Amino acid sequence: MSTKPVPIYGKSDNGKGYTIYFDINTKKAYRGNHKEINSAKYWIVFFAFLVLMRGLAEVSFADSWFVKLLLIIIGVPISILIGRIVQKKVYCKIAGDIFIRLHAGRLSDPG
Repeated sequence: MSTKPVPIYGKSDNGKGYTIYFDINTKKAYRGNHKEINSAKYWIVFFAFLVLMRGLAEVSFADSWFVKLLLIIIGVPISILIGRIVQKKVYCKIAGDIFIRLHAGRLSDPG
């Protein structure tokens, strides 16, 4: 694949899932199987985030528009970075190209 594929469909059943990607240049669809997530790591990160959010709720930010703008400018890139890191850890590499079949106007399960 010459460019990043675009995710067009995702499905998750009982912890096992997949995402279908479409490569615009080659006009092919690819399937990427999801990795299983360690449940202990998930809960540790969840509660750490919960503690952080509750701690931030107690902080009173200044009414200055500059401070609020600065927090947004810093917060948005950090959020995007964390999201990309999590996505790379959860999704595995693309397995190979697939053929998409339509049944009554709906995508069928390629697996």
